[in-house]
Amino acid sequence: MALTLFENITQELTDFEKNTLVPMLISTLEFTHDGNRHTGKHICTWFKASGQAVSEPRLRKMVNYIRVTNMLKPYVIIGASNGYYITKDIEVVKDQIESIEGRISSMAAVVDTMKAQLLNLKRTA
Repeated sequence: MALTLFENITQELTDFEKNTLVPMLISTLEFTHDGNRHTGKHICTWFKASGQAVSEPRLRKMVNYIRVTNMLKPYVIIGASNGYYITKDIEVVKDQIESIEGRISSMAAVVDTMKAQLLNLKRTA
């Protein structure tokens, strides 16, 4: 599902992305580990050098697809500000879950506040 206001970068993956680019991404991620991370920018540059233009938002969409479909089982993709890598380290996976949950909580707080602001706007309109 595409996100409102971000439709051009959050649309569902195309068949080409799923069948060609995702396998390319997986083959790159398979060689990563905590000491050998690849940033989104680096991966997008690699795609471009391979003849495929991929934006960082589309890369994140592909990473999400790989995660949700568990395509790297038994590994888990870890994403941080300093890059992506795969791991089977339980503590690292727990930390990643905590990080994602923290971002969800922060976004939920913004949604709640914006809903209250919307009500105030409606009252003053």
